[in-house]
Amino acid sequence: MLGSGSLSHLASRSFRAHYKQGASISVQGEEAGNIGILVSGLVKVFLITEDGEELLLQILGPGQLIGELNAVENAFSWEAAVPAEVCWVARSTFQDFESERPQIFFAYLSALEHQLTEHRLWAAALRGRTSLQRIAYWLVQQMPMGTGTGAPEIEVILTRPDVASFLNMTVETLCRGLHQLADRGVISLQASNRFRVTNTGELQALADFGQPRTRPAAEAVKHLLRAVPRAGSREKKRFGPGRKRVTCQLRKQAASTATGIGSCRQ
Repeated sequence: MLGSGSLSHLASRSFRAHYKQGASISVQGEEAGNIGILVSGLVKVFLITEDGEELLLQILGPGQLIGELNAVENAFSWEAAVPAEVCWVARSTFQDFESERPQIFFAYLSALEHQLTEHRLWAAALRGRTSLQRIAYWLVQQMPMGTGTGAPEIEVILTRPDVASFLNMTVETLCRGLHQLADRGVISLQASNRFRVTNTGELQALADFGQPRTRPAAEAVKHLLRAVPRAGSREKKRFGPGRKRVTCQLRKQAASTATGIGSCRQ
């Protein structure tokens, strides 16, 4: 966890930028000049293939990192899934922190490690599951923790092509799977981007959950970093508790990982 001195030093050498939903934040192939810390919102990370196909790899939440420290050019693209705020620090500044402010540098490395672990855990979770099981697994991950016997609603921010890419399937397979779950009485399709889980036990069984849900990477980041006031403000970032209606991948997880490394001047 960063001390006040390190946070002040970071704030003095950084700036904030705001992005509308769908705005490009950093583009694959462009010069990698800055490292971004996501302050609020959700950001898509995707890879553009030689054929022009966009492969969605990860959804980032507050406290997670944009960019690569030692890259000459961006290996991926980042886009705002919802309105987002990013704290930017020059790549050379982060490299200077290794000797000037090792506490900041090690916090960066720890956050990056947890972010990579999160991505690996997600990739491992999808291996060996059928398309229907992957959809069920993803839906279970969107459910707020501790929903009890209620019927939680899931509101999806991502487009269906993005969700399909994230689950490594076609849009047609995704739509067919959702309708299969609805026909079996597992979910109710409220709208194109909103579902109500009507049979939680069956959904978890389809997702092949053998162990209780855990989010180790998110929990580790939460304990590593803490929410801090904006520069010149006494107000802290606050995030509400889990609600019946949640948004797409990592929305609730993002709410629990607000970062202290994200303090910077406006």
